[in-house]
Amino acid sequence: MKSADKLTRRLNREPRNHISHSQILLLQVIGGMYCGMKYVFLFLMALVMPLSAMPKLILPTENKAVFQQRPNDFFMYVDRHFEGKASKPWSAGTYGFVRNMKRTSDGVIGTKFHEGADIKPVRRDARGVPLDPVVTIADGVVAYVNDKAKGSNYGKYVVVLHDWGEGPICSLYAHLNKVYVAVGDTVSQGKEIGLLGYTGAGINKTRAHLHFEVALMLSNDFEAWHTKYLGVPSGHGNFNGRNLSGMNGVDLIAKQQSGSVSSIKSYLRKQPAHFAITVPVAKTAKLQKRYPWLWRAAQGSHPYTEITFSGSGLPLWAMPSKRKVTQATITGLKEFPGRHEDRTLKRIKGSGRKGEISESGKRYLALLFGE
Repeated sequence: MKSADKLTRRLNREPRNHISHSQILLLQVIGGMYCGMKYVFLFLMALVMPLSAMPKLILPTENKAVFQQRPNDFFMYVDRHFEGKASKPWSAGTYGFVRNMKRTSDGVIGTKFHEGADIKPVRRDARGVPLDPVVTIADGVVAYVNDKAKGSNYGKYVVVLHDWGEGPICSLYAHLNKVYVAVGDTVSQGKEIGLLGYTGAGINKTRAHLHFEVALMLSNDFEAWHTKYLGVPSGHGNFNGRNLSGMNGVDLIAKQQSGSVSSIKSYLRKQPAHFAITVPVAKTAKLQKRYPWLWRAAQGSHPYTEITFSGSGLPLWAMPSKRKVTQATITGLKEFPGRHEDRTLKRIKGSGRKGEISESGKRYLALLFGE
């Protein structure tokens, strides 16, 4: 665990990029003009310093059907029983609110969030055991390995940390049959890190698949938060799934390959928002240090920050705000005919245009802000 934490700290340091003499002079001038305006200076510094580009990502298995307009052959189905009918929808293996269906006045909606993609195997042996190798989507460092089949709902899983100049970005590979790497290993893109399997909760040999995520890390001290708010240690340290806020990794790869996005920042800017909260700027210091690109403008002299989130709580962007608040306050909310609890992992309660932060939501913000 100490090795994993050391890797996290390494990726939280400033990017190691060259900065020219003229850029240094520009920063000195700006620093003198805005002495005491720390956030403006740091923001301009981030603009001047070039970031490492996100490399061309690849899919983590041999299954490429999603790029061939055959999603039913790519995403693993879920056995569903809803309103007396049994079905096996492949859509339940995609990213989003795609499970635990509920009929509402606005139609049938999913109320359980699936944070990754469940990818079908393309090869099996005579007994039906999958044979697909699992590979890393890009160069990185193995930050965490759980090699116990029953040690997590993910079963055996691997987390790889990537340094793309955008803070700690994690790719996660779960339900593995075998693991071929260890914490601290440097892995190149396409490196076999494990074998697709069906370890963990809720799957069997027939539904064997790779659960794949690309995620932001919410906190550098997850165990302390978990013990404080939930009363017991979590296990898995900062690489517990609760501390990794996933985006749609398959969609990210598809959009990058099509040329429509070039970074995590540009991808998240395009994602639909569900709610926004405003807090005193001091609360956001750790988040801004970890992911400075979330800010769409320099914080400047405004003492408040508005952060916009997807329904799952993935932070999408932040802006300085003139709104005066003493604690986290909802200042933006997508109108929804049902209960906001059903589309925010119960972190926002209410319906329509009205909502408030639930106790679960307050705990989530405490994790995000390192409180």
